[in-house]
Amino acid sequence: MVYKHSTDASYKPFTVVKPLGLSETQLATFIRLDAIQFGTNLAPVAATSLFLASRTILSGFQWAALPSTQWRLEVSRWFSEGLALIQQGFVDSATMLDNDALDFPQLSGTAASCKHQIVRNVTGLQNFNMLAIVMVLVLGSIIIVLGLTIDSIVGYIQRRFPGASEGWVYWTLDGVFQLQRLAYRGAGVRSWRDEDTYIPIVDARTLPGVDPETMAFAECGNEEELRLMHSQDIKKTMGRNSP
Repeated sequence: MVYKHSTDASYKPFTVVKPLGLSETQLATFIRLDAIQFGTNLAPVAATSLFLASRTILSGFQWAALPSTQWRLEVSRWFSEGLALIQQGFVDSATMLDNDALDFPQLSGTAASCKHQIVRNVTGLQNFNMLAIVMVLVLGSIIIVLGLTIDSIVGYIQRRFPGASEGWVYWTLDGVFQLQRLAYRGAGVRSWRDEDTYIPIVDARTLPGVDPETMAFAECGNEEELRLMHSQDIKKTMGRNSP
């Protein structure tokens, strides 16, 4: 496609659209359309294969009866093909590499016209930003690793600097697992390890049963005894963590 397609020396597209007062971007779009549409004029160069009627030609003879409106079908097909060629021409003018066959005037709105052009994706391909993909993968990996190790990191810091860990002691010993340990201690289970951690471990293989009606341990002590043991555990843990 060559922009200077008209053989009429008086044809100047700038002069034609000047009364419209188009902006630079609008003018650039018109110039592209003016150059592209010249290649979509199929009628002067129409070959036999471009006609729908050619489908029923055999050995140079038309053997099927054509309707009186056949010309409408032919023109409608040319019009549809012309629109498709114009659409493809706009895509090519924005995506093709530098080519001498495409000779467009240098207008300030040409780059903006191409940059803001939106084309429907019909090939199943997607454009993506490689930097954005890498950032998502890196940040996602950091979040996953941090989520898996945050408890261990916080626990290490609190054990490494025990001076300000009084709140952590209460938080740990008031946790669900510590309350279960306290209840089992009241029921006579004494063989515990890691009592000052979030998840204490018991060496006993058999734990006392639970009364299904009262949801209490059969051999559990009274509430005052459990409260006393809990207070003693807090004092012992804080004494162990103090510098």
